[in-house]
Amino acid sequence: TIMGTAFLKDDHSLRVMQKDSAQTYTFKNLIIATGSRPIEIKGFKFGKRILDSTGGLNLPEVPKEFVVIGGGYIGSELASAYANLGAHVTILEGTSSILPNFEKDMVQLVLNSFKKRGVTVITNAMAKEAEDTGKGVKVTYTADGKEQTIAADYVMVTVGRRPNTDDLGLDIVGVETTDRGL
Repeated sequence: TIMGTAFLKDDHSLRVMQKDSAQTYTFKNLIIATGSRPIEIKGFKFGKRILDSTGGLNLPEVPKEFVVIGGGYIGSELASAYANLGAHVTILEGTSSILPNFEKDMVQLVLNSFKKRGVTVITNAMAKEAEDTGKGVKVTYTADGKEQTIAADYVMVTVGRRPNTDDLGLDIVGVETTDRGL
């Protein structure tokens, strides 16, 4: 195992900086497995009551009111889990349906299950900001051209993840990236 901060020098060499030294390694092929981090959207600074998906897995209590920003598979799965634990969950999804890229029949099954458990799904909803009020959080969003707010115990942002490739020097070797990956 090599520990340190790495960056690409060229198409076939990687420089690894350690606390007191540096080493260059050459390679024929390179696997980049640097992991990812949650996307923090404007107006939703992660903290005690404004959570990413990891924070959503580590809550000290089951919230009475829980808002999930993003109705993809991570947001829908965690919304379902908290509904099963007794929370009233509201999902704010920016597109016309939760679980984009999934079969419509499957999405309908999930929506039916959510309805039976009291999960509120609001589509075409653009999350604007979350304000930690000390005892909870106030979430502001726009839907149907109207600005609205929801009070909750916590809000969890699950709009995707971003690769940890910022300082690798991928541009030096001609690898193009987007904010969602390679």
